[in-house]
Amino acid sequence: MNGVLLIRFSIDKLNELPGPYEFQKGFLVGKAVPPRLLNGMKILEGDTLKTLQGKEYVTVMAIIGERDILKKEVEPRIVLNENISLRKAEPLVQLVGEVTDRLTEVGEIKNNELTDNGWCSKGFLYAWN
Repeated sequence: MNGVLLIRFSIDKLNELPGPYEFQKGFLVGKAVPPRLLNGMKILEGDTLKTLQGKEYVTVMAIIGERDILKKEVEPRIVLNENISLRKAEPLVQLVGEVTDRLTEVGEIKNNELTDNGWCSKGFLYAWN
């Protein structure tokens, strides 16, 4: 059964790092989670609806895949990662049934690579190389 792991980041805290914050999201998650755990999963990213409405300043990444793998393998690596914790927005992670924000598809992870070439996927690939 599939699930969606939402990872919430403070845009202000990501902007303290060099480069676009989309790249930093991919890099931080890529450093925390090896590609073998994400093979076959889809990645989406974007700013939350509340951010677009001016109510918060949060960007989110969604990983869509096997719910058990997300809960037992991926989520703990995200929660326990110090670099992600320093840049999180509360709540850091949520395991949900569907994406409710308007997020952009980054791509699908196949053979330890993402199929897209945007900033977020470049962050993942940089972390994995």
